[in-house]
Amino acid sequence: MATVGPTVVITTPTGGGHALVIINASVTTAFMSFQVTGATAISPADTMALVRGGTTTAQDCASYLVTLNAGTNTFTAKYKGNTAQGTVANRSLIVIPY
Repeated sequence: MATVGPTVVITTPTGGGHALVIINASVTTAFMSFQVTGATAISPADTMALVRGGTTTAQDCASYLVTLNAGTNTFTAKYKGNTAQGTVANRSLIVIPY
């Protein structure tokens, strides 16, 4: 799926840190994950995704803890459709550094 976003940018202090990443969307036959670029590189992965394989749409939420390098880190929601009918709506990406 060509759609990307939303995007969140945070600055991680010297010494690095962590973040709680929460993804939320109404998903049909699709995956919603996230990518981190900048000081930290994390690729979108099926193992860190909302997954909806059936034809029924459902509002889903998932959370993940990630380790970050010091500097600017950009989190971007990414999507992958199982079929041409894959949809992701009402999307949100929440990043809480700690």
